[in-house]
Amino acid sequence: MQDLLFSLRAMRRNPAPAVVAILVLALGMGANTAMFSVVNAVLLNSAPLRSLRDPDRLVMLWEKNPAMMEMIANRMPPALANVRAWKEGAQSFEEIRAFLPMECSLAAASGEARPARVECGAIEQGFFPLLGVQPAVGRLFTPAEMKTTVLMSGAAYRARFGNDWNLTGKSLRVDGVDRAVIGVMPDAFALPGTYEGTEQKKPEVWLPLDLAAAQGEQALWGRSYSVYARLKRGTTLGKARAEMDVIAARLEKEHPDTNHGFGVNVYPVSEEDVGPELRQGILVLQAAVGFVLLIACANMANLLLARAVAREREIGIRLALGAQRSRIIRLMLTESLLLSFLGGLLGLLLAYWSLDLISALAPKDTHGFHELRLDPWVLLFTLGISIGTGVLFGLVPAWHAARRDLTEPMGRGGRTVGTGPQWLRNTMVAGEVALALVLLIGAGLMIRTLSHLMHVDPGFQPAHLLTLKIEGATVKDMGNRLLERVKQLPGVEVASISGSMPMQHVEQGNYRLEGDDPKSRELRMACRSAVSETFFQTMGIPVHYGRGFSRQETEAKTPGAIVVSETFAAVVWPHQDPLGRTVLLPTGGKEDSRLMVVGVVGDTRQMGPDSTVLPEIYTPSRQFTDFILAVRTRSDLGTTRAAMERAVWGIDPKQPLQPARAMEKVLYEWPANRRFYMAILASFAGLALTLAALGLYGVLSYVVNLRRSELGVRMALGATTRDILTLVLRQGLVLTLTGTAAGLAVSLLITRLMQSLLYGVKPLDPQTFAAVPAVLIVVALAACYLPARRAARVDAMLALRDE
Repeated sequence: MQDLLFSLRAMRRNPAPAVVAILVLALGMGANTAMFSVVNAVLLNSAPLRSLRDPDRLVMLWEKNPAMMEMIANRMPPALANVRAWKEGAQSFEEIRAFLPMECSLAAASGEARPARVECGAIEQGFFPLLGVQPAVGRLFTPAEMKTTVLMSGAAYRARFGNDWNLTGKSLRVDGVDRAVIGVMPDAFALPGTYEGTEQKKPEVWLPLDLAAAQGEQALWGRSYSVYARLKRGTTLGKARAEMDVIAARLEKEHPDTNHGFGVNVYPVSEEDVGPELRQGILVLQAAVGFVLLIACANMANLLLARAVAREREIGIRLALGAQRSRIIRLMLTESLLLSFLGGLLGLLLAYWSLDLISALAPKDTHGFHELRLDPWVLLFTLGISIGTGVLFGLVPAWHAARRDLTEPMGRGGRTVGTGPQWLRNTMVAGEVALALVLLIGAGLMIRTLSHLMHVDPGFQPAHLLTLKIEGATVKDMGNRLLERVKQLPGVEVASISGSMPMQHVEQGNYRLEGDDPKSRELRMACRSAVSETFFQTMGIPVHYGRGFSRQETEAKTPGAIVVSETFAAVVWPHQDPLGRTVLLPTGGKEDSRLMVVGVVGDTRQMGPDSTVLPEIYTPSRQFTDFILAVRTRSDLGTTRAAMERAVWGIDPKQPLQPARAMEKVLYEWPANRRFYMAILASFAGLALTLAALGLYGVLSYVVNLRRSELGVRMALGATTRDILTLVLRQGLVLTLTGTAAGLAVSLLITRLMQSLLYGVKPLDPQTFAAVPAVLIVVALAACYLPARRAARVDAMLALRDE
């Protein structure tokens, strides 16, 4: 307590250094606390996993097929027929239950004029007990209620019914069917992410799913389910995977037409919730913010070293009067810990303020970023780094102060302070520069990555292009009628309808070529899109050879023409003319449909700007139940969007709609993860650069103060202002270049860890490695100039009089 009170009195007598140290530490600790809250919410303490029972035993079962596109090659939704076989034959699981993600129309049972289209989930009996979840209000389905009941999420229930939790008489119209609300799920419950955390399902309503009633080829072999299972106690993941491999091989032999090339993957739910790219990105940011803290701590250590040197005479007197060296070390450590704790408290406040900013910058479909909080684990982390910082970076100044020869400062009579461990201060400043350079290079690589992504040619023209998704159209020939209406809207240049749309809805299917063995089970796979005759013109996809479709071809009951992408033509008929060739597509009947290639169009990046370009085939059609309306307009997008919606409701007033989407915005949203990493990393790099510049400024200011008499002698002997400026700037430049060299060496190793986060730029990008050190050196020289200018203005007579 004595040491603590003494430290507080010392800070009150000379508050400026203490305030600077606390602010610097607060910046470093606040950034670390904020970033650790992300690590805690997304990686260590995921809210969806926290809401489940024994999440370590929960797994997801997927089908796999290397012939499929990269995103789904290892995570294909399984066919219902296979799910039934898994339930009958698998012995590694306590239960296996299916979940069908879907969208549905939602309205009040009395019938609203326009129902809303919302995210829904159809679940098997026992799905929620498998997860270990029960409704917060009400109860679960019974087998007799498959067609008459519905469950709701807490948020959706409050939006419809407020806080009246009496479920009696509460009902909804879901897809035109009135259903009684029998339960409300807890607010804390959320399904874990799927597809390695890239897809978050957040159903507003839950419907019963009767798998036993499903019949027919499409129902049994259409791949659309998500399947969850719980491992039996004592069963390892490896054993479950081995058993499912055996079952998959048997099913492939039993159903070669539908299961050829398909296997089974078993992934822990915790692995699905957060994918490797997101995990690596967060850990890279946590490491980066650790560098910021090291720089802040080095600044604090330099300040404490300077204070220790300034107090040499005081400490010498204490030792002369009998104080133990351990007592001096304890006194100095107390001051260091006090600064660190105060910095930690202020850092907590800064972290609290920054959580909303991080959530705003984070991708919208990643749940953990929007549930950040300063929970006990985060507070414990901040306490830990406060104690660690105070002890680790206060120990060296304390040891230096206690081990000095007590006669040396006494003999100087207080006229001039000692030089102290200048080499240590210089080493720490060079280290700050090195760490700042590493962060700046990382930020530079992410900025170049985002620049490349934003300039990738998606294969179509996104400007002035709107898309509107229509699902479950009940009006006959809805697409045809809507297309003709929309073409008449003011400002509309061209419009089309299609079954698929790049970056929104992509389908993949198999095809054959003439000459292929009809008995062969090897699959040729390509993306498939059914489109109207104006699709290529609307999307701005260039026709390289041949032509697009005619109106007659899109209205024909059986298509006879086909258009292929440039990559498809290059893969299937390299160095040959594809026009007039024949492609065979399965129809579900005994014979395949024969289509002749009439045109070759440009490639599109179906799964985002950084995705691999896949072969694609287009077939002509205007007959859709589910379709996407695309409109290219000269008018204001908001005006056209409203007109498109009115056109839909003019045909069917009860057709539920989601807002029309601008393709420029869709394209902008795809690299959301990388934009987040870039923004956070650039912020840390800017903070590190500022702290490193402050460190350089502080050390050189201290050196100028120490060498005041020497500088006075030099000026008295004829040194010019330019000579003094050069002398001080040279010292700062040496420290900067030393730190830059060390930072470049470290960056050559560390940037390789960012490989999966980069696109269009190599980890050792020469432009980044050349530009960033140049910027750092310029900033460092600016920080060095102020102490150098003060040194050049030293009055020689005053400096010598002090001696």
